[in-house]
Amino acid sequence: QVRDVTVSNPSFESQTLSPGSYDYSVTGWNSSGYQGTSGQAGVQGAAAANYLGNTVLGANFGFASGISTLSQTLSETFDSAKDYQLT
Repeated sequence: QVRDVTVSNPSFESQTLSPGSYDYSVTGWNSSGYQGTSGQAGVQGAAAANYLGNTVLGANFGFASGISTLSQTLSETFDSAKDYQLT
């Protein structure tokens, strides 16, 4: 049996950002790490200069670089013997 696991704000669309603008506070996500030259994490409004082709599905994308991370605590504890579907 497949267990459904909900991911909050999975496509980073909860925030309205203009192309190229960004926010280090991401709705539904935890960010950690230094917000500066050693790494950054956040959400950015997609602009053609940010990606090649059609790799962004919505208006925004999440990013993490250097020592920074974006994470969530999900509703299920992982068990390698079970199947999961992220929704």
